[in-house]
Amino acid sequence: MSKRHGEAFSDAAVTAFVVAGLVLPLLKPGARQRVRVLRTLETLALGKLVGTALKSTVPERRPDSLEQNSFPSNHTLNAMAVASVAATFASKQSPVWYGGALLIGASRLLLRRHRTRDVLAGAGLGYVLARLELSRRRGFLLPTLSKRLKDACAQRR
Repeated sequence: MSKRHGEAFSDAAVTAFVVAGLVLPLLKPGARQRVRVLRTLETLALGKLVGTALKSTVPERRPDSLEQNSFPSNHTLNAMAVASVAATFASKQSPVWYGGALLIGASRLLLRRHRTRDVLAGAGLGYVLARLELSRRRGFLLPTLSKRLKDACAQRR
């Protein structure tokens, strides 16, 4: 497999993994499944914020190019974030979710898009952000955003 095809496959794999983490719970009835989807979305949003901030402040060169945006691996961060939330809500499926995240992280190393520390940092961040998000009763971002939205609407009146 060429490098270009490998990268396309890795991109497709992480996209499919994230979509599965968001869509599969919706196939089951119940509010708990909708909460799982919201918690996954919040964790991914936190990951995007933290990952983007780190990529712009830690100039880590990619092993296969001169790009300075290797740290952390966002593919691995997103996969581990989805796996961590999914494992919390469906503990019997934990090996499948964490195994998928592991394979995505390994693909980033095999394709030489990241160094080991980039992938480990992405996995660690994804896990920690999911745990942080799940530790709050009503989530991390949505309560803050909904309060700001209410405040902004109140000021307009």
